[in-house]
Amino acid sequence: MNEKYLKKVILTTQQIQKKFNNLKNQTIFLTGFSGAGKSYIGEKIAEYLDKPFYDLDRMIEEDCNENIKNIFKNKGENIFRNYEKKMLFKLKNKEGVVALGGGTLMDSDNLKYIKKGFVIYLYSDLATTLSRINISSRPILVDKTESEIEKIFNIRKYIYFDNSDIIIENTNKSIDNIINEVSVFRNL
Repeated sequence: MNEKYLKKVILTTQQIQKKFNNLKNQTIFLTGFSGAGKSYIGEKIAEYLDKPFYDLDRMIEEDCNENIKNIFKNKGENIFRNYEKKMLFKLKNKEGVVALGGGTLMDSDNLKYIKKGFVIYLYSDLATTLSRINISSRPILVDKTESEIEKIFNIRKYIYFDNSDIIIENTNKSIDNIINEVSVFRNL
């Protein structure tokens, strides 16, 4: 891994305290690749912090009355990304925990909004994330070769690293261990 990204993970206690100073009052955004556990872990973190939980993909599906796969198939990725932006805007003045879609950070306008909150990157290696999902239900991955999926994963991985306040590695962690990490930061 590039040393530039390793430095981001190594923080002093003072840096951590500064980042987490307003965690109790900020919107927390969970980012990561498909299968990172954003929805499941997001619900658990929201429950632990006693905050509302929002799943961006579920919000889009409810608003459109259509699943993500069909939105991509019938309307295209650009329309989906517009819905994504619209749902983020609906969350503008709400506090809570938000599970983002895997591609949400790829849009600069979305990034500007998300960076106003606290961003947690849930990292799992590619093999683990793919073992957790059904690729045929993921429109970005469904028709891709293994090398194309790996390329998407690697591009996004660095965008997630660059735009996150903290990274939680969850390849082999239990939900209790992840909640424990969040609780440590919350109590600083």
